[in-house]
Amino acid sequence: MDDNKPLRKDGPNAAGNKLQKLSGDSIASQKAIAVQVHLTALNSKSESDAGLAQEFLRSFWAEPPEAVEWAFRSWRDASPFFPAISEIRALVDRWHREKREAAEAEKRRAEREAIDQARREGKLVDFADLRKELANTLAAQPEPEHTKKQREFQHRMQRAALAVGTLHLSEEEIRARRERERKEIRRYQDELA
Repeated sequence: MDDNKPLRKDGPNAAGNKLQKLSGDSIASQKAIAVQVHLTALNSKSESDAGLAQEFLRSFWAEPPEAVEWAFRSWRDASPFFPAISEIRALVDRWHREKREAAEAEKRRAEREAIDQARREGKLVDFADLRKELANTLAAQPEPEHTKKQREFQHRMQRAALAVGTLHLSEEEIRARRERERKEIRRYQDELA
């Protein structure tokens, strides 16, 4: 027989090994289930059926007693009727989910607190500070030769692109352009004088 299953009253081990087979948590859960089924039956003003009580035991024997008590108490607070197993299962699942979410929230809070403490002690650097420090280090380094040559080459190519428009001018267009440039230079010289 499996050690984790609740023993039935009419089973082969009912008399002798009953308490030896069950763990302490299982016994506490079974007691909690029995008490809560009885209280819920009293609350709903109905008689609890022994078969239904056994089914509740079979369904919830592995749950923590706190979860069982909370689920039945929540049910009694919300309904005057006796619950179905599925309704108690939903409440027990909700209890587990809320406990899990509370534990996760506590873990996140503790992690944030640890991070803040590490920042205050100087053991943890903020990403923005690290980025700024790296930018300053990079700015302090001399420009590599290949980067400098690449930048100068791109500058020469940009200037050459501006001159491309003048390569296809006729002699007459070149003379007219030079004359306009000379007039403009004389005008600026007259303004400065």
